[in-house]
Amino acid sequence: LPRSSDGGGDSDEATHMLLYLNRSTWSGDGAEALAEQVRAARSARLPIVMAHENDVERAGCIFKHFFEVTPRDLLADGLYDDLAVGCHA
Repeated sequence: LPRSSDGGGDSDEATHMLLYLNRSTWSGDGAEALAEQVRAARSARLPIVMAHENDVERAGCIFKHFFEVTPRDLLADGLYDDLAVGCHA
């Protein structure tokens, strides 16, 4: 992830990360790559905006599920200390 800059202007650098949370967020072939991206964003001190899917037709699930499947180091580092925004159809 590119690092966030303090200056304004036309920069292609990331200022935030959007983390879409549904039943498949931390599963499958891309799970470790996602975890690395989240670690990099946290290391770069980028704000992470979390959107929690609630619609079961879009693989929505209860939030408790993420405490069972999220990599332990991210949990211990406080990934979910900030609230996720619920997504409803």
